Amino acid sequence: MPDICDLTLKDLQPSQFYISERKLRGVNEWFRPEDLSNFEPIPVKMLDGIRVMTDGHTRAVAAVLAGAARSSPVM
Repeated sequence: MPDICDLTLKDLQPSQFYISERKLRGVNEWFRPEDLSNFEPIPVKMLDGIRVMTDGHTRAVAAVLAGAARSSPVM
């Protein structure tokens, strides 16, 4: 099992089905894939052996759409 800091967004299961288009536009205003200093960690819990995002879904979608290869630090 990889170290939690080595996880990519593809390693995480979302826990919600929809995100707000308005929130995504807001995240896209500040998100820069080359500078993750403003990218808060995505909280993750283990649920039946699956790593599940408990928050940060909009940030995760913004990162995927921007082509970010790795997730931010995961808590």
